[in-house]
Amino acid sequence: MELTELIALIKVGWKKVQQWLEEYTRFSFIFKAICLIPLILYLAVFQGQSKIPMDERLDIDSETLPYLEDLVLFGGSLQHWPRNSVPDDWSVLIDFMDIVAGSLYLIHFVFAWIFAIGLYLYHRKRQSNGLPVAEPWTFLFCLGLLNLTAVICQLCWPTAPPWYVEKYGDEDPNYSMGGDEAGLDNVDRLLGFSLFEGLYGTSPLVFASFPSLHGGWPLIIALSMPNKWTKALGFIYAGGVWWAAMYLGHHFFVDLLGSLVFSFGCYFTGTALIRLMLRSPSRFWAAKRDNKWQQLEEISMAETHVEILIEQRECKVELEICN
Repeated sequence: MELTELIALIKVGWKKVQQWLEEYTRFSFIFKAICLIPLILYLAVFQGQSKIPMDERLDIDSETLPYLEDLVLFGGSLQHWPRNSVPDDWSVLIDFMDIVAGSLYLIHFVFAWIFAIGLYLYHRKRQSNGLPVAEPWTFLFCLGLLNLTAVICQLCWPTAPPWYVEKYGDEDPNYSMGGDEAGLDNVDRLLGFSLFEGLYGTSPLVFASFPSLHGGWPLIIALSMPNKWTKALGFIYAGGVWWAAMYLGHHFFVDLLGSLVFSFGCYFTGTALIRLMLRSPSRFWAAKRDNKWQQLEEISMAETHVEILIEQRECKVELEICN
């Protein structure tokens, strides 16, 4: 290979690297921004719903969920199980179950974001082609869809949680009532300060029992796990949070069934939309299957050959001038 041809190849290659980096940066930013849209909309709706005037809000339903609970469980109940079967003098066991349930509920607030970071590191470590990683953006997109659709449902159908039914019975609920930590009051007592009372007592959305986001987040996490073993652990974690939600009196079993439908629906819809986005034939939207990226549009051999010839001719002219 002549010197002029080698220099031409280097110049053409560098131009292609610059072009790819420019296209990758643009594509990566647009893709990530789109994946975050549902989460941003959810936060806007969740915080903005407090601005809705009281007289324009929908009536709170405190009867349908208990009726559906009786229907699904054939008159049985999973509320506070197995605490309602444990003698009161077994205080150590009761405290232990309360702490386990409270821990699962506390982890709920941060585990999704920790999982997103871990998911990114996992896929980045195993992707050796130097191309960008589609996780955790797919996970965040599905999580945002779940949150957004759930909060819209909760605003369109406000429902009273189990603790309200137990505490107030047939009394009509109203939006002036604050939240309640329910079964977590014993955990606050054991901790010596009002952790959960502060979290739930100031909640801006009190009557939002159905669907349960406490039940939905762990399911989205489990579905997004990278392999079958971690998925199994994810569903075990989800089962633990489901138990805690009913044990603490925060959700009915039908709330959790609703979260199951919402979670699976949002996960498969979200991943399908991401795959559709990545498989678009546009210059900036080309990608491999299985959510792995692909280098954007390879230039044809003929076009590359022409560019090399042009660069080679220019190099020859420059060398002749130097000589």
